[in-house]
Amino acid sequence: MNQTLAGGFSPDETASITAIDLWKTAAILLMFVDHYGNFFAPDETVWRAIGRACLPIWFFLIGFGRSRSAPVSWLIAGAALMIIDYLTSPGLPETYINILINFAIIRICLAPIERYVLPDVLRLTLLCVFLALLEPLAGHYLEYGSHGMLLALAGLLHRHWLDAKGSDGAQDWFYKRAGVGFYGVAAFIIVENTIYSFPLWQLALLIALSASVIFGLILFEPARINVRIPVLAKVLRFTGVHTLQIFAIHLAALMIYAGLTQK
Repeated sequence: MNQTLAGGFSPDETASITAIDLWKTAAILLMFVDHYGNFFAPDETVWRAIGRACLPIWFFLIGFGRSRSAPVSWLIAGAALMIIDYLTSPGLPETYINILINFAIIRICLAPIERYVLPDVLRLTLLCVFLALLEPLAGHYLEYGSHGMLLALAGLLHRHWLDAKGSDGAQDWFYKRAGVGFYGVAAFIIVENTIYSFPLWQLALLIALSASVIFGLILFEPARINVRIPVLAKVLRFTGVHTLQIFAIHLAALMIYAGLTQK
């Protein structure tokens, strides 16, 4: 199963991908839309309303994964992006702790949460409330604040539901992951609308897209999918395996471009 989730396949499986490859590709495409709006059309917030729907995917899949280590490459890439951001923006007040470092923090925190919090509904509820209350403070320093952890918790709960399918406890995990998922999306939408003040129709678009994404995520299973076009399968597998590298390189290039063109 780990090999499947990582996107690794033997040479004779050239037309096979996983559902996770598709979700990661969707996240990358939505990210491109979001960053187009940020760097090339900052006054047209509709691009952000569409593109921000990539974030529930990123965080959900971080929680869904089984690893609890913080890769050094994430920390290095996150620090490098922060330095580039600082050098190409007005100054330190504009620079947040990068999302890749947020991912690393979440991974480290998930192990004790999984052991001491998830089995107890009251503890899980209190943690979710605490993360929502922490958002105004965390959002000032950490990219995507503490609501990212809520979305990652939904991913973690989804994996527990998949592992428990067919057992007596599966229904409990089913309701937990759905509740935390939509609670996390609600927090995410409130934060995003506070930042961007979307017109009503754009806010409705963000709500519809984000709700559709989280609904799809809490139903998906990491099954293999046969693709009739081998080249497309290779592209999707490449995107699935190298998602965060694509994110980091793409964002660094855009920040450098923006810094050079604004001078």
